[in-house]
Formats: sequence, C-alpha cells, structure tokens
Amino acid sequence: MPDKVEIKKKLVLINSASSLLTQFIQMTVMLWLHSFLVNRIDPSEYNIYVMVMTVMAFSPILTAILTSGQGRFIMEAYAEGDHEKITQIVSTLLPIFLVVGAILLLAGGIISWYIDYIFTIPADNLWQARIMMAMLFILFVLQITLVLFGNGFYVKQKFIAMNGIRLGFELLRIALLFIFLFGINTRVIWVTTAMFIANVASLLTIVFFSMRMLPSLRFKRSSIDWSIAGELTKFGSWMLLVNVSDKMLTSVGVIMLNMMGMVAESNYLFLAALPYRKLQSLEFIAMRPLGPALMSMHAQNQASRLGRVFIRGGRLGLWMIMLIVAPIIVFNDELILLWLKKEEMLVVAPVMAILLLCLPSQYGNLMLSKLAFAKNKVKSWALLGFGVQVVNLVVTYILIQLFQNGAMSAGLSLFLCVLLGEIIFLTPLGLRIAEVKFTDWVRETFVPGFMPTIGGILFLYCLKELFQPSSLAAVLGCITAGMVVYVMIMFAFCLQKPADDDLRKLMNRLLTSIPVLKQLAPK
Repeated sequence: MPDKVEIKKKLVLINSASSLLTQFIQMTVMLWLHSFLVNRIDPSEYNIYVMVMTVMAFSPILTAILTSGQGRFIMEAYAEGDHEKITQIVSTLLPIFLVVGAILLLAGGIISWYIDYIFTIPADNLWQARIMMAMLFILFVLQITLVLFGNGFYVKQKFIAMNGIRLGFELLRIALLFIFLFGINTRVIWVTTAMFIANVASLLTIVFFSMRMLPSLRFKRSSIDWSIAGELTKFGSWMLLVNVSDKMLTSVGVIMLNMMGMVAESNYLFLAALPYRKLQSLEFIAMRPLGPALMSMHAQNQASRLGRVFIRGGRLGLWMIMLIVAPIIVFNDELILLWLKKEEMLVVAPVMAILLLCLPSQYGNLMLSKLAFAKNKVKSWALLGFGVQVVNLVVTYILIQLFQNGAMSAGLSLFLCVLLGEIIFLTPLGLRIAEVKFTDWVRETFVPGFMPTIGGILFLYCLKELFQPSSLAAVLGCITAGMVVYVMIMFAFCLQKPADDDLRKLMNRLLTSIPVLKQLAPK
C-alpha cells in the first residue's frame, strides 16, 4: 500500500517558514562576519577565503550526476509504498559514492597542496589556504557519502525538525566563531574551522535520526541492482548541467578576476554578490518543502493543479523577493557604508544593485525548477540554463578586457545574460512545462506580482530625498515604512481571488487584532 504523502498548504507553509528562519539567521551572521573580516584583515588574506569558498561552491558539480536524482527517486519509491526499492537505491549507490569519495579526497589533497599554482596567494598565507581547502574537501566527501542516509526528513516532510537540528548547530558555529576570532586571533582559517566542526556534527546528527525515521535507508548487499544506477545517472547527467549553470552565475567572475591578478576587484564582486546569492537561494530554501507535494500531484496526473501552483508560486515569489530587493537597491550606498564601514567599499554598491536586478525575472519563473524536477523534464531546462551561463562567461571576459572595471563588468554581463535568458528561453520553457498560457501568466503573475514594487520604490525614493538617512536607525526606519506601503499596495490591489484568499484572511486577523488598525482590514 502506498505511503501517504500529504499535500497540505498549511504543512508546506510551516515547513517553508522554518527553513526561512534558519536561512535568516545564517544570513545575519554572514553579513556580520564579512564586515568583521573586511575591516580587520589584509585584503590578500580575505581573498583566500573568497577563493576557497568560491572553488568549493563548484564541488557538488563533481557528483551531481550521481547525487541529484537519489532524493527524487527515493521520494517516488516511498510514495508508491516500495520500501524495498528504497533499500535497493541506497545499496546500489553507496559503493559508488564511497569510490567517488575516495577519488575526490585524493584530488582534494593534491589541489590543496598546489593551490598557489592555481590562484594568486601570498606565500605567508599559503598554509592557511591549504588547510582551509583540505577541510572543505573532507566535509564535501562526508556529505556525498552520507547523503543517501539523510533523506528521511525529506520523505517524511519533517523539515521543521531538520531545521531545528541545523539551527542548533548553526548556533554552535557562531559560538565557535566568537571563541576563535576573539579568544585566539583574527585569521580566516578560524571561519572554515568553525564551519567544518559544526557541519560535520550537524550532518552526523541528521543521518542518525533520518535512519531511525525511515529504516529502509540502509545498505543491504543482496539488494544491489545496477540497473538503478543507470536510471539515476541518466537523470543526474542533466542535473549536472543545472548545477554547473547555478555555480557559474557569480563564481566565474570572481575566479576570472583573481586569475587576472585583479584581487581587489575579485573581493568587490564577491561581496556584491553575497546578497544576490543568498536571496537567490531563498527560492530553494522556501520551495524545497513543496517537492514531495509536487511529485505526488504529478503522479496523480493533476496537471491543472500544477499549472495553478506555477502561476501562484511566481506571484508569491515576486512579492517576497521585491519586498526585500527594492529597499536594498534604493538605499544601496547607505547600506554598504553601514555594512562594510569603509568609503572605498562604495564601489560595491552599484555592482550589488545591478546583480539584485536579476532577481525579478528569475522569481517570476520561480516554479520552473520545481516542476521540471517533479515531472522529470530537466533536459531542456539544463541545456538552456547552461547555454546562458556559457554566454555570460564569454561576455564577462570581453567586458573586463574592454572596460578594465572588473567587478562592474562582471555584474553587467550577468544582468544582461540572465534577463535576456529568462525572457527569451527560460520563462517560455516554464510555461510549457506547467501548461500555462503566456497571457494568464502576465495577468495573474507578472502584473500583480510587480505592481507593489513600483509604488514601494517611489515611496522609498521620496523618503530618501526627504530625510537623507545615514544612521542605521534612520535607514531601517525608512525601509520599514517603505515595506509597510509595499504590503498595503499588495493587499489593496494585487491579491487574486480565490487563490490568495488565505493571505487576505491572515491579514484580516493581524489587523483586527490591533484595535487602531481595524478600519484597514480588507473586506
């Protein structure tokens, strides 16, 4: 008998909220950490951290062909009630993952030792770079060899429990950071050390509880079935391209600038891209709990329901992302000064703004990745996404050579390629996979999703000109006022019936709970 996969809006929202809370805490610590490092260590030492983290962002690509599909197919087997197949998937892939892990561990040792032959690294910081790279390779190998055993939380949709574990070890990482940075000395190696200890402990804890939650996640020699490996590899080969495209987004420019000897520009681009990368990752964090439900809808041939999810997901995505992006773009200079505390770092502000302008086009097509994954239609998505990033690579190099303004050239290239790629290729692909008409998407996703941004930005610019805020309190006050106006426009003019009735009811409850605001409650 198939296991029950719940498709409840409330469950998805609760799971997404817990994921976003964990991400918010991580983002807050990240912003503080980079401000702390930029103001206390030499730029050449900071660039070691930049390059090590940028390189390791590509590491999942090495195993994507094997690991990308395992979670999907385990979820599918669970939905069908086939626990023996779950054991077959784990038993077949584990030996392969162990072999690949051993090879990567050897490769990581070689790369760590000869890292100064690849990047521009001062001799007095060489050992720091080697140790940091080695730790991250060890962590990566542990993650890929144990990934199979951590699917219990995903299959059972226990994201709150998983996020609780991750949040606990995130607090451990923060505590270790403070102990190392303030109790020993300010070196970038301690950032990697704290992350290594906390992530290893978190990984082992998640695997332990996951295997207890879903006992069929086990190795059984007699259950090995090599035909399963072939099926997963076919799916994973396209997900490999998806992973390559994702990691190329901002990493290409950072690596290219370092290899061209433009270390300062490499740092500027890395810092400018931090908000973009974190906000872009919100899509994965917030939408991951939808995965089991979407696969279940597809298995039950609920095509019209998937279409509605595509339209509403894009609309909610635009509301969520532009609520955050609009204030950052308007107050980008002020926020950079408050964050990095150096006048020379103002060069980061326009690059950050142009990168953030990539997000509206991506979030309007938010559900493409989830539906392509759920419906096993990743081939076109992978090819188009990879093609856009290859063009971005070429255009980035050309613009850097033409203008000799490394960070801005890389940012402009990414903006142009992402915008045109979404308009010409990826959004039409999302509409085809979701079986949604372009006119319906424009009417129900793009127009209502983008409308609050126009009013919100105009109001924020008025506040900026009127008050010219420079202190943290003043800037946050203006941003809060702008967000309130944004939300008011959204609820007054943009909610769709009956799809957004739950949001209207939630707003009604919030407003009626405050006596002075009762008159503003939407009817």
